Amino acid sequence: LWGYYIFLTVLQTLLLMWFGMRANDAFCNSMATLAAGGFSPHPQSIQGYASPAVEWICIIFMFLAGANFTLQVRAVRGNPGAFWHDVELRGYVLILTGTTFVLTALLAWTTLEGFSLDTLRTALFQNLSITTTTGFASVDFNLWPDRAKAVLVFLMLIGGCSGSAGGGIKVIRALFLWKFLARQFTRALHPRAILPLRVGTRVYQDSEVQPVLGFIG
Repeated sequence: LWGYYIFLTVLQTLLLMWFGMRANDAFCNSMATLAAGGFSPHPQSIQGYASPAVEWICIIFMFLAGANFTLQVRAVRGNPGAFWHDVELRGYVLILTGTTFVLTALLAWTTLEGFSLDTLRTALFQNLSITTTTGFASVDFNLWPDRAKAVLVFLMLIGGCSGSAGGGIKVIRALFLWKFLARQFTRALHPRAILPLRVGTRVYQDSEVQPVLGFIG
């Protein structure tokens, strides 16, 4: 894991330097990205570099920082199915895709600039930055409309995947909560139904439910 982590850090550093960032800034931003820490040496964060290429590079590596590192290592070692077939990873991608679409639509509508690649990049960057708890900023999202900021608060609570550098309650627990609520709703309609709580291939016993709910609470 450490070897893979160092490889990603070096790779991002070299890419940032290739697109004009100073070596010190590139290394510090890479370390902050992969650790999902977000402490950029620039006082304006990533916004201060005014470079779409830098933002796209950070988007890629923030996504990796929010995904399970163990699964990434397995994929690199020749087992990509372990990464793409993971239910948490699929949930992670689905949440990011859906909320990015919502943010892009809200920004395009409120700024009156319409849909553009810049709007998509801005929405995706802040989406990943908040979801993975990296905390970088490419714009002053405090100026966004309240609906867009409500989406960011929702993402902040979820966080990254288990086994990642991201914070939050983790995507797997968010999926667990969704499955639990769906089961409770079905039980209200069918009290005698036997409904196992399944997330992916794992079936949770009743004794396991309360500790997870307590952690989420």
